[in-house]
Amino acid sequence: MAFEGLEGRVTIVTGAASGIGLASAQRLAREGATVVLVDVDAERLEPAAADIGGTAIVADVSSEEQVTGYYAEVRERFGRVDLLHNNAGIGGQPVPLHETSMDDFDRLLRINQRGIFLNLREMIRTALAQDDGAAIVNTASGTALHGVPGLSAYASTKAAILSLTRSAAVEYAANGIRTNAVVPGPVGTPLFEAFPDDFQAGAEQFNPQGRRGTPHEIAPVVAFLLSSEASYVNGAAYSADGGELA
Repeated sequence: MAFEGLEGRVTIVTGAASGIGLASAQRLAREGATVVLVDVDAERLEPAAADIGGTAIVADVSSEEQVTGYYAEVRERFGRVDLLHNNAGIGGQPVPLHETSMDDFDRLLRINQRGIFLNLREMIRTALAQDDGAAIVNTASGTALHGVPGLSAYASTKAAILSLTRSAAVEYAANGIRTNAVVPGPVGTPLFEAFPDDFQAGAEQFNPQGRRGTPHEIAPVVAFLLSSEASYVNGAAYSADGGELA
């Protein structure tokens, strides 16, 4: 299945070296998009980009200087930026809230919230300058919408992403900029697979489908939301979670 309005569109995908970001980049490339893959993991990123004929940019999404730098680089090379999958994020080991260190909490804030904000802001600035609209998908998490013991700090950063998504959607709708979120459940990514085995097993048992999803089950949702077929979808939080939130 192909979605309309993706072919030739210059698309940035952050956190693209593995997991959902990589699957999204692969799907968008198959749809004919011009894909720029951004990640801090150069070892994984460069072969991933080469495999799909994309462009690799090694960068830290939490650095304002680096974020503004790679948007400028993409605009200089391709003349524009049309789409963004704002996906980069980190997890960490489950830990009770009262035992969470400030170093761990600040790191989550830096990547999961500041990084999403910086990319969202720069994409909106770019789209306003181009004056012909854009589509953005932010990656949130089901933990933003239901409690999970041990993930309070992580979940709080993902809830912030939903708030940013809704606010941006309303604020820039008149400019033709659509901002949506994909809300995955447990998905077999390096982030999820770094959790203890019993935590992973518990997440699968809790899920109505009794299993984790795959990154390639999330990628089509991202592609749809970025496509022109979702032209009236704005400010939505699309769940892809096997029915977990139901």
